[in-house]
Amino acid sequence: MLESPYGLHLPIFPCFYDKPSEDRMEAVVSRLMDRADSALLSGKATQTQYDAWIKALNGWANSVQIAR
Repeated sequence: MLESPYGLHLPIFPCFYDKPSEDRMEAVVSRLMDRADSALLSGKATQTQYDAWIKALNGWANSVQIAR
């Protein structure tokens, strides 16, 4: 099993086969944040892991090209 720098309970970022719409991208990021918040609040992720994951989420979201 691969080791994640974010622990075992923070979500991984999906791969889109087609460029997502802005609405779809917003919905995906919102669901990922909900899952990450839940992991943090339930004690399954540390604050350090969560903070690193948030930075990675921002980088990932900025790298995804949106369909216009």
